[in-house]
Amino acid sequence: MDNKIYKHLKVHNVKEYPKTEDYRSNELTELSDWDLDKLVLLGIDECWYWYATGSYEGSGKILMRKGDLYDYADIGCCSCNEPTDRITFDGKKIDEINMSAEYERSIKGLKKFAGII
Repeated sequence: MDNKIYKHLKVHNVKEYPKTEDYRSNELTELSDWDLDKLVLLGIDECWYWYATGSYEGSGKILMRKGDLYDYADIGCCSCNEPTDRITFDGKKIDEINMSAEYERSIKGLKKFAGII
């Protein structure tokens, strides 16, 4: 896992596909400063993510923390948008976040890296 501080944001790139991800042919990479700036504008304190890019697309997941509240998002992209273009933060206590069992499995690794499971 790569850790860094970007402005005030603690960033953790887990650099690892989740076991539930079947599509693993893209190259794992980092979010750009442009993408991280969008998280800074949302007031995010810390994030854990994996992100991979291919020829014209990208896929990934992100878990975000602001104080003691959390939210998660898909960070896929295509040639017409960037990974964090559509991210919002609807923070909740971690045990109050509702998601499908399938999605829960897909971010389990991020929660593990964040130390919340």
